[in-house]
Amino acid sequence: MSRMKTLSALTLTLSFCLVAACGSDDSSSSSSGGSLVSFKGSACKKEGNSSALTAEEAYAGLQCVRWKSVDADTVKIDLLNFEGACGAEWKGQAKEVDGGLELRLANPGCLLAACGVCIYDWSFEVKAKGGADLPVNIVTDPCPGEQTPETLAATVPLGSAAEGELCRYADHGALGWQASSLGTCGKAYMPCRTGSDMCAGSGGEPECEAGLTCADGASAGEKICHATCTGDGDCAPTGTMKCDGGLCRPAKPW
Repeated sequence: MSRMKTLSALTLTLSFCLVAACGSDDSSSSSSGGSLVSFKGSACKKEGNSSALTAEEAYAGLQCVRWKSVDADTVKIDLLNFEGACGAEWKGQAKEVDGGLELRLANPGCLLAACGVCIYDWSFEVKAKGGADLPVNIVTDPCPGEQTPETLAATVPLGSAAEGELCRYADHGALGWQASSLGTCGKAYMPCRTGSDMCAGSGGEPECEAGLTCADGASAGEKICHATCTGDGDCAPTGTMKCDGGLCRPAKPW
């Protein structure tokens, strides 16, 4: 489930593993020491009662990294719409490493789910000074002590922006599971009704809702319903999306 892209502001690679049994809607937290102030995670979003970190419909099909300097010594980093097994509860940890931070997501129960794929939000608040770019390693540990953790390297550009976000299309397969469950196939930035096995229409239905156009998303064949546009001002969220060839697409995909 891992993918890697490069941004001028942030280079990010994230790997997820199937965890925990279906049906949990609890947020997870951690009492670990180090640089962690707090950690919070949503439940599986396809279950409908998810405690999502953002309720804005404009972000429903986007996968985002969002950061904000809370004060001179504290930074909040949100990971929005990342994929994993349904019902998972992640435990968050943080510590200082090599002049930067390690943010770790662990699944201490080592449980695997057999009920498809979910999308989650995770939020870390950590002790770190603003005013300079912040190197971050984000580690996913699906079974501590039994499997090799996966690591991403990121640079959060606090030196140039005290807050911001970078977004790309969310994982297409995970979106299909969620859209099928919640009845959102054909909505903005969700799979087209003919663009995903999970979103296959019953016949005669339009691929997308009125005003949207079905076109490739992150990769050829991954069909997504896009808002149409004549300029960047037609695209929301402002600054996160841009008008590209008459369709609203992520302005800074990673």
